[in-house]
Amino acid sequence: MAVSSVDTVLDRLSLIHAGIFLFAFIRGLPVTWNLMMPVFVAPAAVDFRCTDDVDRAANWTSASTSQLWSNSSLNIEGDDAEQCSRPVGIQNSEKRSVNVSELCTSWVYNRSLYGKTVTEEWNMVCGDRWMIHSVQSTYLAGMVVGSVASSHISDWFGRKWTITGGLLLSLGASASTAFSTSAAMYYTSRFVMAVGTCGYADVIYTLIMETVSPGHRYMSTMTMDSGWTTGMLLLPWLHYLAREWRATQLYAALPLVPLLALSWLAMSALQASVTCSQLNSGPQQPFCSASCSEFALHD
Repeated sequence: MAVSSVDTVLDRLSLIHAGIFLFAFIRGLPVTWNLMMPVFVAPAAVDFRCTDDVDRAANWTSASTSQLWSNSSLNIEGDDAEQCSRPVGIQNSEKRSVNVSELCTSWVYNRSLYGKTVTEEWNMVCGDRWMIHSVQSTYLAGMVVGSVASSHISDWFGRKWTITGGLLLSLGASASTAFSTSAAMYYTSRFVMAVGTCGYADVIYTLIMETVSPGHRYMSTMTMDSGWTTGMLLLPWLHYLAREWRATQLYAALPLVPLLALSWLAMSALQASVTCSQLNSGPQQPFCSASCSEFALHD
């Protein structure tokens, strides 16, 4: 008797594959959103200028803020002295007024395009502009660690537990990111979220290659790429409607909830199908063929 393989056990598309393909599509949304989110929630190009104190900036009305950014006499382009320092008039020993400048301690940000951002939350401007680039660098470092860790964990403990663990880790880290009270907490949460993302995003790709026969793998690749593209198209609108980086982060975590349910349903059905297919080749065939046929879909 020939040994069962992917081509013989799962040689046709079924309802099980529909669940796996749906998981692969939805998985593209949070993966894309979390990776590309800094473009909108931590932009380096956000307009800002120095202000006397934080209270004055907070008390400005929408109308006066609009006038502030439309005033062409204000230089708000680039990283010039007017953005990072302010002139202060003092008198020298000869009682003459001398213009000197001092570093700003607070800034006013233009929210007309990006809304409230991480850049504004922790003043990632002027001397701290490097913090903006660290947002993405930290996430990419987490992806490297997550890819290595998830590949080993999935071989040791199985695909189901790795996917479930990655989803739960991403869900918790997303909430922690949205409610961060410091930049350090934000960076750490982003790192952990990237590790968890690889736990389900990379492993589902491996699972599809293991459970779909070569003749149908083009469909799985197309499905995953469609989810990625859809996420790219939706992200600008997601942040435009949210107008607040914390809300955008929470919205990006919403697809993780149905992914949790899909992962267990699809994996449980897959295990049942493989078990039935193996039993059908043995003496238990009359008892199992009926239940296995419920999953099958004709090509």
